[in-house]
Amino acid sequence: MTSDEEIFKKFQERWSLEKVKKMELKDYTGIGGTNRDDFAYWIESELDKLGSIRGGSAFKFGIYKRNANNNKENKRGFIYEKDYAWLAKYGNTKEEAFDKIKSYIIKIIELSQQNKLDEIGKIDLWHLYKWKIAFHYQNIEDMRIVGIFNEKILQDIAKGENLGENLSTAQIYEKLLGDKTTTYTLQTMIQEKSMPLWQKYGKNSQEIMENPMQNNLNTQTQKTIPLNQILYGPPGTGKTYETINKALEILVKFKEIDSIPETRKEQNKLFREFKDKGQIAFITFHQSFSYEEFVEGIKPNADNSQNMIYEVQSGIFKEISERALANYQNYNNSQKDTKDSQIDTKRLFQAYALELKQKLDNGESINFLNKMKIQFINFNQNGEVKSIIIGVDKSPIQSLTQEIISRDYPNFKSGKIKAYKDIKPRYESQSQWHGNAIYYFALYEQLKDFEKEFQRENAGATQKIPLKPYILIIDEINRGNISKILGELITLIEPSKRIGNNEELRVTLPYSQETFGVPNNLYIIGTMNTADRSIALLDTALRRRFEFSEIMPDFTLLNKDCEGVDLQKLLESINHRIEFLLDREHTIGHSFFMKIKFINELKEVFAKKIIPLLQEYFYEDYAKIDAVLNGNGMIESKSMQDLGISLNDEFVDNDKKIYKITDSSKWNEKHFQKIYDNTIKLDNTQNNEA
Repeated sequence: MTSDEEIFKKFQERWSLEKVKKMELKDYTGIGGTNRDDFAYWIESELDKLGSIRGGSAFKFGIYKRNANNNKENKRGFIYEKDYAWLAKYGNTKEEAFDKIKSYIIKIIELSQQNKLDEIGKIDLWHLYKWKIAFHYQNIEDMRIVGIFNEKILQDIAKGENLGENLSTAQIYEKLLGDKTTTYTLQTMIQEKSMPLWQKYGKNSQEIMENPMQNNLNTQTQKTIPLNQILYGPPGTGKTYETINKALEILVKFKEIDSIPETRKEQNKLFREFKDKGQIAFITFHQSFSYEEFVEGIKPNADNSQNMIYEVQSGIFKEISERALANYQNYNNSQKDTKDSQIDTKRLFQAYALELKQKLDNGESINFLNKMKIQFINFNQNGEVKSIIIGVDKSPIQSLTQEIISRDYPNFKSGKIKAYKDIKPRYESQSQWHGNAIYYFALYEQLKDFEKEFQRENAGATQKIPLKPYILIIDEINRGNISKILGELITLIEPSKRIGNNEELRVTLPYSQETFGVPNNLYIIGTMNTADRSIALLDTALRRRFEFSEIMPDFTLLNKDCEGVDLQKLLESINHRIEFLLDREHTIGHSFFMKIKFINELKEVFAKKIIPLLQEYFYEDYAKIDAVLNGNGMIESKSMQDLGISLNDEFVDNDKKIYKITDSSKWNEKHFQKIYDNTIKLDNTQNNEA
């Protein structure tokens, strides 16, 4: 056994899962130099040669023992006591904080031992720390984690080795170590993966230790959470339920919220708050859903009963994309250093025009001058506002361009332009003033009023506008006609084609003729029921642009004693039979049984949900339905002999049976136990066998 293997085994013996479960705060973190034997010291120092996490703040452990004799003033997000300090998000007391951190560590260990690496990425502990822990609880003969934990270096590896874009840490490890048929021991992993990759990407790079106190999540988010993802699995596995968690994870990464609440009530409350703010939108696809509803279309406006007007209206995707783009552009503008607090004309005009567009999108009618109204805002291909279109009776007739405004507005403010006749034509002309001079002068007056408010709201040019996430959830994404709904946008949602990337693309929309693109801060989360359609049948273009996360039934979440019925064994047995008779994509999800505590509730679920679902799966083939239920008496069969009738065998097979569902009010615990226990005997009156 090598020295690496010895220290690896020694740690697993010293801090086995059972010992971690019994660990107290004094065992987790301490002080005292090399004489220490606490968990945090082992991870950071004793195991240092197998992937270092040294450096940075001690807050990386969540809570740490202080070597101080005085109290320190609490800061936002950090709590200090005389003997311990911890991150406030874990609890108000050291006991609360430690209990939460300990529960996370136990979960990491269990997931690592089960090789469920995707789930580790969701746990709210410092990135290097949680993956270092997960690494040391792997099977030394079957390693699934590479001994490199720094997220920046892992992303450099993914890029340099052409593994793919926007991969999570778990996905990078999976791709580096190949498929599950390839086995790496600790030594082969170090020799063939860790050392060569570190020499190539890590050794000569400047190590950037992630500091939990100063972690720029705005830029890291797009690397760790896919922009486009689909949760897929059989019915009832909690895919739609999980979309809320996914949305909250994105909000945490952008520091919109500190952490994901533990109770579902609080999670739903947060979700609704951001939905009301316009940062989250939810839509369900169906067979008749169209491009006109999703992106934009021409629809009648019947506000005036005397005159039916048709106008271009934005769909849910265009609306949330434009909100995301406005934030993205404001964020980029706020990052630019300015020499003084004076607002440049271009930035002012962009903000003014975007505010007008927001009002138009909300259905407001904006008067401009006399009978003239603001009709719509015209954009360049780079996403900037090109002009404001004004007109009468929905007929665009005049265009007020940024070029003229940038040329003249400073002169208007300085007093050089005192009347509309001072606004000169764009090109040499016999006319002494611009053809739209009256409208430009009116716009300058309105822009001046807007500037006063804009300066108050943007007092101090150094104020930074945060980049916010915008999230579109598409439930049942595979039930819609993807080509019909997305149209040309199937290209724009691709991560590399998003606004802000080197290969960004924009298109001209067919109805409004506006230039449109999808920004980098818009996340799309879809759900897909595999009982409706297999991934293999999904549109190839869609498959290539989304990352897929499978959510399968998890019977371990269920009650093991529902008045004598083990719901875990019940669901597991049903699904095993379905897999043999159909496939795994038609298994039954755990959510059907999550809230069941009593037999009467179980009866109702089977009678109204489970059996009807099986009828759909097996196309009314009751013999197979009965097989799935293990002949438990819920399906009753009778032959012609049982019914005392006879038919000529020219018309019907004499062995044919007819079926009916028995009265659910007469079912008892034995009917359910029979599904997973062949030793259960039913009374003759309950047994369906002829």
